[in-house]
Amino acid sequence: MVSHHEAGKLFKVEELSTELQIPKHFLAKVMLDLTKKGILSSVKGPRGGFYFSDIQLEFTPADVIFALENDDFLRTCIMEIRPCDLQKTCPFHNKYSVIKQEIISGLQCNTFRDLISTS
Repeated sequence: MVSHHEAGKLFKVEELSTELQIPKHFLAKVMLDLTKKGILSSVKGPRGGFYFSDIQLEFTPADVIFALENDDFLRTCIMEIRPCDLQKTCPFHNKYSVIKQEIISGLQCNTFRDLISTS
């Protein structure tokens, strides 16, 4: 949506689903979640769709991830499906912590507006 952003353009779930090869019902749920959390806006009805308002272009890709996943993935051990135990860390903890932080930093460095202006 960001790479095809134009003021006033509405994106329909059916079109995005086809283009991205994502199941329509799954994508619709994600889009509704993002709308409820204020990351996207929507217009209801047969001519409706989803769009970024001018203010929402100030969000980052990290904001989308945190809106959908919270920050649980940051607290989960890479070796086990449980929270990291900082007292008794797994063998990958130190390296994985650095990688997680680099990913987050990379996703926070540009707003959607920045991404539009560089495309």
